[in-house]
Amino acid sequence: MDSTNDAARRGRGRPRKFEREPALEIAVRVFWQRGYEATGVAELRAAMGAMPSASFYQLFGSKAELFAEAIAHYRATYGRVLDPLTDASLDPREAVRQTLSRSIAMQTDKEHPLGCMMVLAAPTSETDDPVYQMVAERRNVTRSRVLERVRQAIAEGVLPPGTDAEAIAGLIYGYLMGISTQARDGVSAEKMQRSADALLAPWGQQ
Repeated sequence: MDSTNDAARRGRGRPRKFEREPALEIAVRVFWQRGYEATGVAELRAAMGAMPSASFYQLFGSKAELFAEAIAHYRATYGRVLDPLTDASLDPREAVRQTLSRSIAMQTDKEHPLGCMMVLAAPTSETDDPVYQMVAERRNVTRSRVLERVRQAIAEGVLPPGTDAEAIAGLIYGYLMGISTQARDGVSAEKMQRSADALLAPWGQQ
């Protein structure tokens, strides 16, 4: 009996093994490009290399559970552009400047989907949906960190006393979220950076 042919037949009969981490990275990009609601399990499985349903549910449980993992993975990788907000070695202006600049650079990088997954992929139809709330909670953390930096800038005299911290933080956070649509619309990183510089101009230079 031909042992080579026998081994080949046995190899063809084995179920294909799907690795979790590469599949998760693929899921991040699919959700990022298409959004949670528009992405079906069949589309995810196809992007993962025709992953069988059994393998998909064994690895990830459900579409919602996979999305939760994808959000966590995104924050730990691409989302690290927000890290300057919590870097105690940076003064408040520099922390916000770096956050905006890094976000612009990341979101206009054509090596992956344009924009921010936290903005573009979240469910929009039901705000009480647990998946929506999960993303909203993470965005609220970012909003709070921007506000903390603005309050620090006021306390340190970078911004004048009496400055409306909530209003300034809202402007910065609103611009940060708006980078996504500008990136998708083809606005260049250079143009967005000029806007970011104008937004921080009242902070002055330290």
